[in-house]
Amino acid sequence: MINKKNKVKRRSSDLARHKKYSYDMFLSGNDTEQSEIIKFNEWLKCIKKEGVYIFEPERLSEQKEEIEVLNEVRKKVKLINLASYSYLDYGSCREVKNAAKKAIDMYGTGAASAPISGGTFAIHKELERNLIKFLGLGQKYGVSIFSTGYGANVGAVSSCMHPGAYVILDNESHASLIEGARLSGATIRVFKHNDMEDLERVLLSIKDENVRKLICCEGIYSVDGDRGNISGIVRLAKKYNALTLVDEAHSMMVAGSRGRGVAQEQGVLDKVDMIVITFSKAFCSLGGALVANKEITNYVNFYARCRMFSVAIPPSVAGSIIKVLELGTGKDGYRRRKALIDNTKYMRSLLENKVDILGGDTWVIPVLYKDEKITMELGRYLHDSGMDAGCLFFPVVPKGKARIRLFISSSHTKKHLKRAADIIIKAAGKFNFLKQYS
Repeated sequence: MINKKNKVKRRSSDLARHKKYSYDMFLSGNDTEQSEIIKFNEWLKCIKKEGVYIFEPERLSEQKEEIEVLNEVRKKVKLINLASYSYLDYGSCREVKNAAKKAIDMYGTGAASAPISGGTFAIHKELERNLIKFLGLGQKYGVSIFSTGYGANVGAVSSCMHPGAYVILDNESHASLIEGARLSGATIRVFKHNDMEDLERVLLSIKDENVRKLICCEGIYSVDGDRGNISGIVRLAKKYNALTLVDEAHSMMVAGSRGRGVAQEQGVLDKVDMIVITFSKAFCSLGGALVANKEITNYVNFYARCRMFSVAIPPSVAGSIIKVLELGTGKDGYRRRKALIDNTKYMRSLLENKVDILGGDTWVIPVLYKDEKITMELGRYLHDSGMDAGCLFFPVVPKGKARIRLFISSSHTKKHLKRAADIIIKAAGKFNFLKQYS
């Protein structure tokens, strides 16, 4: 007969052992037994069995401020949604959905071909023109549309940079910029986050003044939630004859005048060589775009392999983005941006004296819980308490810098945010990450 106490003890021991695993432990292996895959699945099986698996909850409703999901025991629960970056809540907007439906009626459900061959529709060209108009740029600019924002960064960097050139990355750069740099074959240099002195040091270390150099940065960094120093980067780029690429994924349609991004906010939009827009954030859609001089976009269209060999975004997606551009540049967009900024200020005010938060004043609010070993149990606690938010841990962030990442939206009510803040503060007390005062 099995002793129940021993069984519970053994299960606790299994969980304790598997909690010591970290994501990076499963990233490599070259043995014939595929040991890293076996170990990963052992870990997965254990944390699912113990009810602390927090990933991929099945959503049953739109990406709104409150969502219905199926939890790990297939029970429907409602959660405050702080895991979605639909900052302006356009994904559930009736006019946007109608625009997507209209595009389906006219063009069908998919492009069914790569953009360069049979996948470009009139609505894609309309989107290109509207993006240029939205940004207030002239006729010399062009647009390359990609099937993902990730692909836009990878394609832009990997096609325009070559062996012998230099790609210079902020050390907080998104994985897509890093991957694009690696694929390009160029030499990669890294500077400390937003540190202009360190960037200048890197630029000075490149002795050949005429070799191609591309400095990559972001409008808002989604891990720390802070703005990039784009104006400082542009100044140094001009001084040292370098190109610039700004990824405005988490800032386009939100930051700056009429939502034209951090580069516009800092007065250098027309001085940036390449602007990358992601449609999966404030647009709540799919895809991405490179906006640059037409000569660059013409080249990228043919030499970005991830664009050349990927299907174009569906016409319905293009239709929805066009409608968001229309609404977002008018009174509706102004109202939503104001609500988002007000909600951001309110949420930060609820948390700032209770837990350690990062990001300054942006709508991405990282809450540090530091110890990655508590990630699974913390994530389960948040779900069970009624909120959905992503937990980032090593190696996505440095060891000891694990965090809950909160995405605020314009549609959150004060009641939603107060309840979510209370859950986080209670979690901080339970898991020992309340703010410490000296």
